[in-house]
Amino acid sequence: MSESCCAPTVQLPVQRVGPPATVLLRAVDVVARLGSLVALVALLVLAGTAGGAADGVSPDAAVSVTFDGNRP
Repeated sequence: MSESCCAPTVQLPVQRVGPPATVLLRAVDVVARLGSLVALVALLVLAGTAGGAADGVSPDAAVSVTFDGNRP
């Protein structure tokens, strides 16, 4: 039999990680993005706390959020 009956093999290019400085910079970038996300969440929590304090809710009151699914 001839080899032309089979599908041709595809060789993918080799992906290089890069020098250690590039890997370090990528790691720092990921940590910075995660830090930004954590800071955003912390600010949202502080905003909710400040809103609750301004609304007259006591600090030891439980927070509950409900969603009924109805849109106005």
